[in-house]
Amino acid sequence: MASFTTLFSGSSGNASYFASDSGGILIDIGRSCKQMCLSLALIGVDPSSIGAVFVTHEHTDHIAGLRVFCSRYHTPVYATSGTLDALDSAGVLKGDFDVYAVKGSTDICGMNIRDFRTMHDSRESCGYTVTFENGKKASYCTDLGVVTDEVYSAV
Repeated sequence: MASFTTLFSGSSGNASYFASDSGGILIDIGRSCKQMCLSLALIGVDPSSIGAVFVTHEHTDHIAGLRVFCSRYHTPVYATSGTLDALDSAGVLKGDFDVYAVKGSTDICGMNIRDFRTMHDSRESCGYTVTFENGKKASYCTDLGVVTDEVYSAV
């Protein structure tokens, strides 16, 4: 099984759920923990089953519920080094969860997640390409100012 669900999209918050037979991940948590949990419940997902949260960049509409959600469920956070620095400076990473810098490719919940750089007015914005166990792929990128060669290649 390979599935992708957009939970929120827009200036009031962004979040998407990717799942394989082995589990699921979130990319961005741009709404409150409560709203995220309600949205996950609507698609039958227990928030404690989330294997990781990948962050595209540090703007509020992508991280509003990150600290509370990840602390409550001890969910690890992955982002570029620049985004992690920005989140740390803002106090968002002060919680009960592990934090990892993405560097190319990460395997979680039976999926391979590969980051790629995007152009946006943030510290180090990125998108992600998710390759599922069955070989299917989905790319996630938001707030694109320009479709660069790297973005074009990734998607």
